[in-house]
Amino acid sequence: MRRRVKRRKENSIWERDSMKLFTMLCEYFLCVLVLFSLGQLINGINLSVIQVMSITIPIILYFYKRKTTWKKDIIICTIYLVLLLGTPFLSSRTYDLTVDGNTYHKTAIAFINSGWNPLGEGIKEYQKTHDDIIKIQESSKADLWVEHYPKATWILAATIYHMTGSIESGKCISFIFMIMLMMISYECLRRILDKRWAFGISILLTLNPIMLSQFFSYYVDGIMGIMFIIECLLLFQLKEKEPVPKELWICLIAIASIFVNLKFTGLLCSGGIAAVFYFYDLWKNRKEKDLKTIFLRITGMFVVVYVIAIFLVGSNSYVKNTIDHHNPLYPIIGKDKVDIVTTMQPKDFNEMSHLKKFVYALFSKTANTTYDDGRPILKNPIKIDRSEIDNLMI
Repeated sequence: MRRRVKRRKENSIWERDSMKLFTMLCEYFLCVLVLFSLGQLINGINLSVIQVMSITIPIILYFYKRKTTWKKDIIICTIYLVLLLGTPFLSSRTYDLTVDGNTYHKTAIAFINSGWNPLGEGIKEYQKTHDDIIKIQESSKADLWVEHYPKATWILAATIYHMTGSIESGKCISFIFMIMLMMISYECLRRILDKRWAFGISILLTLNPIMLSQFFSYYVDGIMGIMFIIECLLLFQLKEKEPVPKELWICLIAIASIFVNLKFTGLLCSGGIAAVFYFYDLWKNRKEKDLKTIFLRITGMFVVVYVIAIFLVGSNSYVKNTIDHHNPLYPIIGKDKVDIVTTMQPKDFNEMSHLKKFVYALFSKTANTTYDDGRPILKNPIKIDRSEIDNLMI
């Protein structure tokens, strides 16, 4: 009997040391987002308090339920603290030189760091009442994106910025998310593959071209991909006939809260993944006698996860946009939407069919159509022109 119990514990992904660290990091990010969201409601946001509580709570929870040796506990907690306290200072030594990073991303982070309450006050009103901040140029649309876009990474980065005093330090969340992806992908893959294959595939998943190109910036496309994979891997751990482990609860809520509030497409992607798993689980268990129990369990789980992600963490974007503009996705869709696509595509695309756009997008020279004459030029797919290298460097 003892051997069976021991084997069952070893087979649980949540008993692995790396997944304990993964859970602690999820708890940290969730604490920051939830505490900030609650602070908005009472207009009592204190980033220093949020950071201290968010770092401390996972450590307290870890030692409350600890089952390993003190040596392992110290190592896990040390790595946890190094990631949260050490990597921000390393990130502060690099610069985000991107256009978006230096317009609305850093602007939003700086405003939140200086005390802006996104839920309680509009960005224009905040600028009028605070003379100690750099104002957004009226000709720029940055204030539109800052006020209405989802703000998960901005909140996390602003909390780190408040700790270090460097606006560049918040970029460390990209590195931490990459570490988290590597840990969970390895632990999931090693259950079905050789350890070397599991490690190799995990490295490839983590060091993907998008994440590598955005590593030193505040862009979130690479993070979107990371959240996509992590959410899928977490949902694969769901066993419909068994109670949901507390660790899985926490990690799902944390990842969904980040994913949904990265950008508006995060809501679609995260919700789409959840819907696929939800309906597949119901269909798979459609003939089970306890289908009602299974239905209530998985329905309740998804409802709790997305109520927190959308209505609490997303209160300063989805909820506020709905109240102010009767549209949770303002200003991207709806009758009063702002077109951000037409100006970014070649002018000739306005007269092309979808198929022709696809061909020209795939087989034409890389160019910045905002400044060029807007005419895509077809080329040999395996030939690289000097002008393309110059554009890619920009």
